[in-house]
Amino acid sequence: MRKFLLFAMVMFTLPLFAQNYTMRMIGVYSDDGYETWDYVYPSAESTNIACINEIDFTTNTECIDSLFYDERGNIVRLATWQKIGGEWLYACYVDYTYNEMNLRTSRTNYNDFHDGWGFQLGGVYRYNYDEDGKMTDWALEFFGLEEYQKGLIEYDENGLKLSETIQQYNFGTYYLENNFMTEFEYDENGNVVREAEFVYEEGMWSANMVRNKEYDENGNCIIAETKTAAGTVQERKVFAYDTNISGENVFYYANPEDDYPQLPKENKNLLKSFEYYAQNDDMSLVYVTTYIVGYEEGNFTTALEEVAFESSVYPNPAQDYVMVESSEADYVEVVDVYGRVMFSSEMSESVRVDMSEFASGIYFVKLQAKGATSVQKVMKK
Repeated sequence: MRKFLLFAMVMFTLPLFAQNYTMRMIGVYSDDGYETWDYVYPSAESTNIACINEIDFTTNTECIDSLFYDERGNIVRLATWQKIGGEWLYACYVDYTYNEMNLRTSRTNYNDFHDGWGFQLGGVYRYNYDEDGKMTDWALEFFGLEEYQKGLIEYDENGLKLSETIQQYNFGTYYLENNFMTEFEYDENGNVVREAEFVYEEGMWSANMVRNKEYDENGNCIIAETKTAAGTVQERKVFAYDTNISGENVFYYANPEDDYPQLPKENKNLLKSFEYYAQNDDMSLVYVTTYIVGYEEGNFTTALEEVAFESSVYPNPAQDYVMVESSEADYVEVVDVYGRVMFSSEMSESVRVDMSEFASGIYFVKLQAKGATSVQKVMKK
């Protein structure tokens, strides 16, 4: 489970136009009961996830990732609260920007190590694209260098990614030098079947690891394996699907940092579960657990909910209380991540909500005014 973020190069965007789904994903759960990811939505119809609750009972760690969106449905901030020693701490956040094509142009990470210095910049990624919207290169600004790392991407005549080369600044030579390279191979349907990773050592590329994928007749990824350069399998995922349900009818969660369970992007049908195998201490591949994917049925849309009036909720994070202010709202509720109403009241211009007896975590302040709804998240320490 991710704690404090330093930096990662990941791309993800939400659909620009509204889409409708008959099923939405609500979580992933290991059948041994050790890990859970619960996905919380702000309304009964929305697909814009409000937050993700992550619990790892093997390490007794718990995180809440809170997602914020722009008017086009892009994730513009991922903020993480982490429970340490029984206390919720605001650990880190990542900000994202996008261009007119709805493509991510930057990723900026801040961490608070609770050392008295507050949030500190961890690194800034900047991404460039060609006129067709394909990423051509990216650069990481870090350690005061505009190009501490740089990625160069090549495509074939069909627009499929052939390779990605990562260079890193050498403080001894003062130059960017080759570091990692990944080469991609595809089947006749354009599905990635092989990713070969190389490291640059002593002036030449050396094989490091290989990731292979297999697909069923519908185009669903059914096996994903990671092998060493010598061919030893280090990790395997075996995916199971419900072929009676089209993947076009299912909305899966946003995964901007790839730190939640990574599901195959080639889903043509509904993904039910996946078995996970990993290498143990004697280098043998052993079964670890099966992850079950949970869904609910309904009429879901990616269209953002419009907020028809202004409101203010402070302080946030809160400790004993929050003040809710709005000159237009006539009713207020405070709801926890499980949908339980913890507080409700008719609304005057301001209401003080006593949260001293609330458990630590994320809550939603819902305001209503003439049929319109405004929802804000608040963190209780």
